[in-house]
Amino acid sequence: LDGKALHHFKTGVPPERWCITKADLRHLESAIRNAVRDGSLSAGGLSRRPTGIGRSRHGSFSEEGEKSRVESSEDEASGAATAAFPADKAAAMEPDMYAVVEDYIKPLTRQAGKMSWALMRHPRGLPCDLFIAHAWTEPFFEFVDKVLASWPSRKRHAWCCALSMPQNLDISPTLRFMSSTTSEIASMRSQSVRSIRSTSTLASPFAVAIQHASHMMIVSHSSGGVFDRMWCVYEAYLAHTMDKVIFTAVPSIWPMARRT
Repeated sequence: LDGKALHHFKTGVPPERWCITKADLRHLESAIRNAVRDGSLSAGGLSRRPTGIGRSRHGSFSEEGEKSRVESSEDEASGAATAAFPADKAAAMEPDMYAVVEDYIKPLTRQAGKMSWALMRHPRGLPCDLFIAHAWTEPFFEFVDKVLASWPSRKRHAWCCALSMPQNLDISPTLRFMSSTTSEIASMRSQSVRSIRSTSTLASPFAVAIQHASHMMIVSHSSGGVFDRMWCVYEAYLAHTMDKVIFTAVPSIWPMARRT
């Protein structure tokens, strides 16, 4: 399979179908636990975030690197280095989303054809009805616990940037909607999906996925607030403007059981 062809914005799988299921997330959780146990993925991954602006620590352009570019001045002002020291000791014993993507998702999907992890699992895609907003600095198992515990019962497929975006491809042309004006965003209430796709500043996979989802799940974490990230604020703003149901993920009754 060719990831570039699968993710082609005009002829590939539509962005709103770059989704995962609860079973997929459980599968990934198991794989990451095994990787941590055998030493192929280090725990305490909060120090492993990409270095530089716009590029990962391996030098290839990444979606999260582009987010870092957008948010670099904001992070400097807020002292983002404190995120390397989680308040929760349990969080320090597990990789964060940066480490999972860099050391597991990217190598695996690069070998498979450079598609996203979601399309590697489902090459034809799955219709989106839930959008997951997260900050990437979250401890991975904490993230999984909250998402699985809070997943709405009638929602089947979720869009999550770390797993839905092709982390080995240059996706900068699709990240244009940060320049959208308030009037452009507000006009989405009366626009069809087809017309939104024709609006250059609103043609991002994020905006299209939010348009299709009925719900947005906000996943906060013990190491920092999700709304410390400007991108997450913008995603929530889009969802609010589109009249989506927005809610915050909560941990399961026995969250520590998932860490053992």
